[in-house]
Amino acid sequence: MDPRLVTDRRSKRFLPKKRLRKLLRNNIDGITRPSIRRLARRGGVIRISADVYPEVRKTVKNRLTEIIRQIILVMESSTTPGHERKVRFIEHSKFSNCPSMD
Repeated sequence: MDPRLVTDRRSKRFLPKKRLRKLLRNNIDGITRPSIRRLARRGGVIRISADVYPEVRKTVKNRLTEIIRQIILVMESSTTPGHERKVRFIEHSKFSNCPSMD
């Protein structure tokens, strides 16, 4: 018997179970405290205040939003057909905030 099916008591037939929907949650909380601590350690920070974690999450979200917005602008302004478009990532510490036009 298939575990994805459930029986109907009255007619003795099998009915499919209802699918569970994925619960929407705030994905920015996926940036955990230990991951923020690791990034801070790499940057040379020794001690971190508890108030810093939400602020770092906001900053990361704002930065990623800006990067994704720039990528979308470049991809939509391109004359290349959609199936041939490729995204190239650049290291932002070496270059300015302008997207690469290679």
